[in-house]
Amino acid sequence: LVRTCHFIENRTVKQLSGGNGAAIYNNRGAPRIVDCLIERNETDGGSDGYEGGHGAGMFNDTSAPQVANTLFRENRTGTGNGSDGGDGAGVYNWISAPGFVNCAFVGNATGSGNTSGHGAGMYNHGSFPLISNSLFYDNELSIGGVGSWICNVSSSHVWINNSILRSGSLYDSASTTSIAYSNIEGGYAGAGNIDADPGWADPENGNFRLHDNSPCLDSGHVDWLFVDIADADEDGIHSEWIPLDLQGKQRLRYAGVDMGPLENESKPPEIASLLVLSPTSVQVRFDERMEQSSAETALNYEMDNSIAVSEAVLEGDEVSVTLTVSDLNAIDDYLLTINGVSDSNGKPIAPDTNYPFS
Repeated sequence: LVRTCHFIENRTVKQLSGGNGAAIYNNRGAPRIVDCLIERNETDGGSDGYEGGHGAGMFNDTSAPQVANTLFRENRTGTGNGSDGGDGAGVYNWISAPGFVNCAFVGNATGSGNTSGHGAGMYNHGSFPLISNSLFYDNELSIGGVGSWICNVSSSHVWINNSILRSGSLYDSASTTSIAYSNIEGGYAGAGNIDADPGWADPENGNFRLHDNSPCLDSGHVDWLFVDIADADEDGIHSEWIPLDLQGKQRLRYAGVDMGPLENESKPPEIASLLVLSPTSVQVRFDERMEQSSAETALNYEMDNSIAVSEAVLEGDEVSVTLTVSDLNAIDDYLLTINGVSDSNGKPIAPDTNYPFS
């Protein structure tokens, strides 16, 4: 297990070729890599007639790492000296089956040579990566390179879900890519895919949080989240959906899951529905998980028509609160008003949020 480590400005030294895996080199391994920054690593250029090094951020040789909540940024492969530029500036997979969840590949670049390096974000040779809730943006190829997001060759098959791929391209040679519930510039056939401005807060300065009106909100599919193999929240439970996003914020907050590595967190909680269970019991369902103490404070709930709220219980799903009230009748209309209740990240509900029912 590799957790909360920074791999910055490492460089391979050429022998003949430029050397592979400046930051991380996995050979027949299956490490878990969580909450890491892999940035500005470089593979060296090759000697005369040899290619530049591959996989500046990570090189996987017959390996199956599980990588969660990790940023690959501004890694660069070497320039070939009379030969080929290095491939896979972010990650190079050779006959490997890695998994990536809540990861971002931003600003990685391949080297040049007789032929340019390919797959600035990721290069796959005979590999089978599974990528979920991740981001590929602004990765750069030197002239002649292909697949600035991902380049797949030699019978690779790549699965991409709940992800955002903008400002770049995908390349398959004798390989296939399956994409679902993702935002792909230029569009791509697959269930739930869209092609739209993701509505990032400030991408030029590295802020890829989604605005409240982003088309990516709740547009992913929870079944394509990874289970928490890497134990991102360090609770020892590996069978749950991964609970945290790239920046350690709660992943599943609303009715669905957002596309990309970062869950929107600016929207206050809202009432999704209300159900009268009996004349003395009402269940309020919010649109996200709630903080227990505020949700179970009965004084935070008021009803008109002299109806008193004596108890509030947050149910096991953490989105439903059951209120014990004085007798309702089948004739009157009622108005429930809520103040002081917060979601699981401490975001309070809008003041005087109300919900009419009968």
